[in-house]
Amino acid sequence: MIGWDTAITGVLLPATLMWLAVRQKSLTTAAGISAGLLTGALAFVAGWEWAVAVDAYLLGLIAWIPFRRQTKQEPLDRPEAQAMLRPADVLAPLAWPVATAMANAVLGETSVSLVIYAGALASSTADLWATEIGVLSPDPPRDLVRGSSVSPGTVGAVSLLGIVAAVLGAWSIGFVAMATKTLPPLFTRQPMDTHWGLLPLICAFAGLMGMISDSALGSIAQAMYHCPRCDRPTDRPRHHCGAETQKVRGWRGLTNPMVDLIASMIGGAVALALWLWLA
Repeated sequence: MIGWDTAITGVLLPATLMWLAVRQKSLTTAAGISAGLLTGALAFVAGWEWAVAVDAYLLGLIAWIPFRRQTKQEPLDRPEAQAMLRPADVLAPLAWPVATAMANAVLGETSVSLVIYAGALASSTADLWATEIGVLSPDPPRDLVRGSSVSPGTVGAVSLLGIVAAVLGAWSIGFVAMATKTLPPLFTRQPMDTHWGLLPLICAFAGLMGMISDSALGSIAQAMYHCPRCDRPTDRPRHHCGAETQKVRGWRGLTNPMVDLIASMIGGAVALALWLWLA
């Protein structure tokens, strides 16, 4: 029998959030359905404690992508101020956290699995918040590797506002993960493991490291293209205008979703290292 907690975190919340995301044109219909199904599968296999953190990530997605969308239209190259993220754009940041949770449920539960999961998801959240909020910085961002001042929205660039947003986003995931471990014992009057109080701090640092890794890969290795019709850079082989683009740098197979996946793995690894050191 499905519990109310699983039904809420795995069905009701993600379905509502993804309906809103598709309605506001932040995601394509296929991306919204894919993210909703993935979160539902996570809740049913691993439990509500794991799904609620993904719900928090999706909440950030529908909150920040539409935020000042007209201002972000030009720097983020969004036609008609609509993000319309594809399935790969949404699933890649969630793939490693969800795989970790599923493996934990199938192979046997360990505390470090939740730490890796939270760190990986914190990295994806940090990148999302840094992108959607950092692009609004009044000061021009800088290329992370070269240090030069670049235009807002440039792949591989960071700003102070983006870094602050990344840390706050990552911390929020750590807080949610911590709450799933500390709140139930309060209601059942069972002993609480105080080590879980370290998760927000660990996730804040792990998320920041993941976001920095994402920017570094974007600056030196991610495949980038140029659209001759619009005369602007893009990370897609075919621009949204329909024109075929020309590759200008990077590894062809290292797409933006692939960079997001690698960054989430780095975030999970950093979180695990910090947990083993501090806890």
